Amino acid sequence: MNEIRCRGCGCPLDGGDVHYKARLDLCAAYDRMEITREDLECDPSEEIRQLLMKMADEDPQELTDEVFMRLVFDLCKQCKERLTKQFQQGGFFSGEEET
Repeated sequence: MNEIRCRGCGCPLDGGDVHYKARLDLCAAYDRMEITREDLECDPSEEIRQLLMKMADEDPQELTDEVFMRLVFDLCKQCKERLTKQFQQGGFFSGEEET
């Protein structure tokens, strides 16, 4: 059986102490698309063919990760608090280190 370790500090988490499972879903966000009459009247076959040809040379996992990725990791209480603080204070997104 694999030993559970904190993703933040590496300490073992299988000693019966409370630990946390963090889940982060990264989903591609698209602006709302407006469909025009021209869009409905044109034949998209060539555009679809070109897109499929381009995708044929790409790694399927990379294409999937461009649309959706789920990260799951275990944290000890201290690392959970550190991560929460960074997100709440905006430090993670601004590149600032925690104090």
